[in-house]
Amino acid sequence: MDSARQTTILFADVSGGSKLYEAAGYAAALEVIARCIERVRDAAQSSGGQVVKTSGDKVMVLFATPDAAAQAATRMHASIEALPEIGGAKLGVQVGFHSGPVYRCNEDLLGDTVKLASRMVEQARKGQTITSQQTAALLSPSLRTLSRQLDAIPAREKDEELRLCEIGSRPSTDFPRLRLTYREHAIVCTRENESIVVGRAPGCALVVADLTVSRRHCTITLREGRFVLQDHSTNGTYIAAEGGADIVAQGEEVILGSRGRIGFGRPPDASAEQVVEYDGVSELQPQIPT
Repeated sequence: MDSARQTTILFADVSGGSKLYEAAGYAAALEVIARCIERVRDAAQSSGGQVVKTSGDKVMVLFATPDAAAQAATRMHASIEALPEIGGAKLGVQVGFHSGPVYRCNEDLLGDTVKLASRMVEQARKGQTITSQQTAALLSPSLRTLSRQLDAIPAREKDEELRLCEIGSRPSTDFPRLRLTYREHAIVCTRENESIVVGRAPGCALVVADLTVSRRHCTITLREGRFVLQDHSTNGTYIAAEGGADIVAQGEEVILGSRGRIGFGRPPDASAEQVVEYDGVSELQPQIPT
């Protein structure tokens, strides 16, 4: 048995097979499930994963980082979701991953990390990706903002709990507009106004007058249906997403969710003078004038 190495283990389990067997028959169902497994493998490999083994409807994959595992999970869900229904049955995939040391034994991987990754996929529903809170904390800021804390579950063989997180395949918003509010000023990021610069300089689209704010502090852009914040500042941008993890961006991009607060150079305390609130608004709501 080889010595331990730090890595990320992902399990993907094709779900909905029992209904498919009833709807389409054994031979047809086997063919469709095999096609799903192949799509899962392709998604894993295109994200830098190494497929360790396939057992029935489940695939085990080795990744160098949790970011790569999260990106692969998104590709897996999208690939399986694209398949049509057969006889009214729709297949999906449930994904779980965990980071930590593993041991290689011949062609297999062993250790607590593998066991915990297997528990993560057991907790996932069809179309869902679950990881541990410990692993979610290792994700890059842009992916960490897609995480949502779930209830803890009992740990096996130990008198403690496992804290879980769901990793969304897209930000927790389907809104085509994002309203930014600073004091009595508001501006809306839309397809027609898809890039907003926030900063202290008078030429910025949203001017935040505070010494902790850089002249051109950050840019919020609508990109492929997502609102992305890019930090340009000296002191960093603090994002407190509602229902998500707090993030500090320093020269990085962060995907914004549907609602939260932004602080400039310090955390966005509700009483702070330089807090910008952001909120998704639907097409049916009037655009607030700037």
